[in-house]
Amino acid sequence: MIWMEMAAVRPEISWQEYAAWYQKGTELACISRYEESVVCFEKALEIDSGQENAWIAKAASLDRLGRFDEAVRCCDRALEIDPGNADAWHARGLVLFHLGHYAEALESFEKSTELDGKHAGAWYGRGNLHYHQGRYADAVSCYDRTIGLNPEYFKAWFNKGVNLEELRRFDEAVACYDRYLEANPGDAAAWNNRGVCLAHLGLLSDAIDSFERALALNPENTLALNNKGVCLLKLGLTEEAHRCFQEVGQRSARQESRLSF
Repeated sequence: MIWMEMAAVRPEISWQEYAAWYQKGTELACISRYEESVVCFEKALEIDSGQENAWIAKAASLDRLGRFDEAVRCCDRALEIDPGNADAWHARGLVLFHLGHYAEALESFEKSTELDGKHAGAWYGRGNLHYHQGRYADAVSCYDRTIGLNPEYFKAWFNKGVNLEELRRFDEAVACYDRYLEANPGDAAAWNNRGVCLAHLGLLSDAIDSFERALALNPENTLALNNKGVCLLKLGLTEEAHRCFQEVGQRSARQESRLSF
């Protein structure tokens, strides 16, 4: 319902003021000023506590602030107003996921997709929970639903790649990482994961190229450096491999020293 329509239904409410606070809260949340956005949503809810979208928006900001218990209560309040709101179930699932309440989170995401089968975020959430349950094939199916609804949901491409790795479907995983890296070429973890898959496929030189990309982005990435060493060793480049392993040991020692201070 748009603001003018709501004003006609409930003229006693200052909808213009409500809209101003809600809009300001939304804008602040978009620039990661979550504390301030919560205040704005609370101002909007003081004007009308029966607007589920404001409760959902407040929950999202509280979730970003790590105030998960408060966020769950906001989601529950939204669902009291409208039990059929797929966004509220999705928001609730996210918060419960962050709390580590995976079974309850999955129920919320499933409820969201039951209400709105085109809710890409809820399918993505379901995929993440299946991953945590070790249900990798189910996770891939959920990410496929996400990507089918929004091909530019790049986190789903990355996570699909991770689950395909677990299923040892390495060629498909590489394709997922390639799609993700088109939009996120600066993600060292994705380059490392891509290299691991290529190594499993026996494409050792290509794998080394990926590990080097990861190291160029994050020179302290000991995992990528170790993986590069393993590939060099398999190629018979023993001296170069040992240099990698030696550097891994030196970096690990430096990291331990920093932690001890």
